[in-house]
Amino acid sequence: QTILTFADDVAQPTFTVTLTVESRGAQAFAAYVDAQLKDVARALPSYESIGKKDARAKDKPAVVVEHRARSPQGQAMRQRQAYVDTAGAVAILTVTFADKANAKADAAFDQILQTLG
Repeated sequence: QTILTFADDVAQPTFTVTLTVESRGAQAFAAYVDAQLKDVARALPSYESIGKKDARAKDKPAVVVEHRARSPQGQAMRQRQAYVDTAGAVAILTVTFADKANAKADAAFDQILQTLG
């Protein structure tokens, strides 16, 4: 399942946390993340990958990705996502905001990520 969120007020970041239990199936964690990113790229014609790195959420393996795209209203948006392997499920943390530096959103994202481990 691919979830795309866009902030109504682009000045304010929007956070979502989702948990997938059965959609991953027997798929390996890395393959699952790659499949999700391909789905996002297909869903958003203006999609641009900014980065992808391995991370940890406490003791759990995670992958953090960052990308940008245009909202349906044409606003340039940036999104950070963390995929956390929670043994049998994947927790997905997403923050979406206007495509400019937002230190508060980044700091909150990093703090929330550590609670998912």
